[in-house]
Amino acid sequence: MDASLHIGKEALKFSSAHFTIFSASEAERLHGHNYHVQIDLWGEIDAEGLIIDVSEVKAIVKALCDELDERTLIPVDSPHLTIRDIEDDHLEIRFADRRYALPRADCALLPVPNITIESLAQLLGERLCAALRSHPRGSSVVRLRLGVEESKGQMGLCELKVDQTIR
Repeated sequence: MDASLHIGKEALKFSSAHFTIFSASEAERLHGHNYHVQIDLWGEIDAEGLIIDVSEVKAIVKALCDELDERTLIPVDSPHLTIRDIEDDHLEIRFADRRYALPRADCALLPVPNITIESLAQLLGERLCAALRSHPRGSSVVRLRLGVEESKGQMGLCELKVDQTIR
């Protein structure tokens, strides 16, 4: 690896609602965050002096953030939730004695066991790796670190090899 590249632009953000589950009977109340995403990429510098075009990476990450923006994040792999379709294109989400009925279009159903900054970083990192693998210049990126910050000084991080298998 010749070099690294850091991207932490203000535009790489999403605002979402969630609740973190601690056990079968304990969870946070539904609340929201203004999340910010940062990326570090490592790879070989090409003849033009680039690892990869920064604007293209920003566009990929912005699209990933947009999928989560203004949504309620639902962890479909949680053993503690029951999720089902109900009338009028709504979802019913049950946790312990709580019942939420939300418009399906307002939810992002994520393949994670819990909505934490760690699981969000892992999921977004895996999705970025997949996008880079299909990108014409993505093969120059060999490793990445992606962070999801939910508040100043509190960030979940993941590090992945770009050729790593994803879920």
